[in-house]
Amino acid sequence: MKLDFEAFKKTVEKEYALYLATSSENDVTLRSVCPIIIDKTIYFYTGNTTQKYQQMKTNENIAFSIGVNGLYYGQGKVEFLGSVLTDKNKSLKEIYQKKYEWAFEISAPGEDINSNEFIGIHIRVLKEWLYDNEKGIPLGLVEEKFF
Repeated sequence: MKLDFEAFKKTVEKEYALYLATSSENDVTLRSVCPIIIDKTIYFYTGNTTQKYQQMKTNENIAFSIGVNGLYYGQGKVEFLGSVLTDKNKSLKEIYQKKYEWAFEISAPGEDINSNEFIGIHIRVLKEWLYDNEKGIPLGLVEEKFF
């Protein structure tokens, strides 16, 4: 049994929520973010005043889950890419807006759109549950390590 990375990419392209876990100083939090994927990197954006941003600044190691019933889950390391409004992120912003047309027009309550920054998740470990689709039972867990 082997992990199907192309199926994972299609899941990220289709789903509108990826569940992201961050931690710092014995405080672990979980929330959804809106993902896109390019090659083997997952991207999202968030305000630089949010708890998740501050936790990632302290601890760049994260965990995530996406897909029906947590079909895929993994670990990665984040990279801070800067403001969503800079010229260097123009092409990333355009790709992001193809999926999320409303992005960058409004910000979350209490956030300033100018505080939003792109974050890249470099996938370190990805796991996938394999199922017998006819019987609906799990067959096993497969894993792939990227770095």
